[in-house]
Amino acid sequence: MTTFRRDVETDGRRAVVAFSREKLDDARRRDFTMNALYADRTGRVIDPLGTGLDDLKAGRVRFIENAGDRIREDYLRILRFFRFHAWYGDPQHGFEAEELAAVASGADGLATLSRERIGHEMRRLLAAPDPAPALGSMATSGVLARVLPGADPSFVAPLVHIEEALGMSPD
Repeated sequence: MTTFRRDVETDGRRAVVAFSREKLDDARRRDFTMNALYADRTGRVIDPLGTGLDDLKAGRVRFIENAGDRIREDYLRILRFFRFHAWYGDPQHGFEAEELAAVASGADGLATLSRERIGHEMRRLLAAPDPAPALGSMATSGVLARVLPGADPSFVAPLVHIEEALGMSPD
């Protein structure tokens, strides 16, 4: 049997948790609807929030419940938002306006994160097949200037296309 958790308290980086027997408690403490999916022992997907599977299929990266609350619980979620979008988001659909506004509002909280954590998330984002749209939205929202001062996202897209043309892989 799996143990589920629920958040009791958080300081913007670490959470005090209590154990629970409910998937819904555990799902509500996740960052995005697509990470709140579970599977039973037969492989059947369980979506306690009722939105995660649809969001995953549609390439929508959305915070669970209130985006601002999720961000204040852990500011690393800002960078994870862009990374998840770079990997799983639908580039034709773009970013959800409400989520992007919450990210911009919470960007000052990035100053509480260690350089190592920021670097780790940025390396994972940059390893996506085409990180340029995410980097462009990071720039527009003010996040990129906070984590990589002076960075210009317009240089990334041509590099991605050069790699594709040469048959190179980031692996």
